[in-house]
Amino acid sequence: MAYVFQAWLPLVVWQQVDAPEYRKGFITVTVLSVILIVSTFGAQFLHTGEKLWKGNQSREAETEDSFSDSQECPLLTGAHRVLDSEVDPCFLKDGRKVQ
Repeated sequence: MAYVFQAWLPLVVWQQVDAPEYRKGFITVTVLSVILIVSTFGAQFLHTGEKLWKGNQSREAETEDSFSDSQECPLLTGAHRVLDSEVDPCFLKDGRKVQ
């Protein structure tokens, strides 16, 4: 569909008889640019919201699963809570648990 649009649009809005002003062409390019910019920011907003929503869901699930049966690690409190599931501050690199 994009190829069809790109094939006929220049023939309609950038006609040689309109030179050098190209009023239709400049208006069309301006409107399409604004639509492109708005849609780009809209897509970014939706993507960021989805990432945050999925991140909150996974953190809630991890918190419920990790600490339901076991004792909570003292290093995972308040602002020091680990967001990366691969890094656990309660365990040292060699696998021993921090006391």
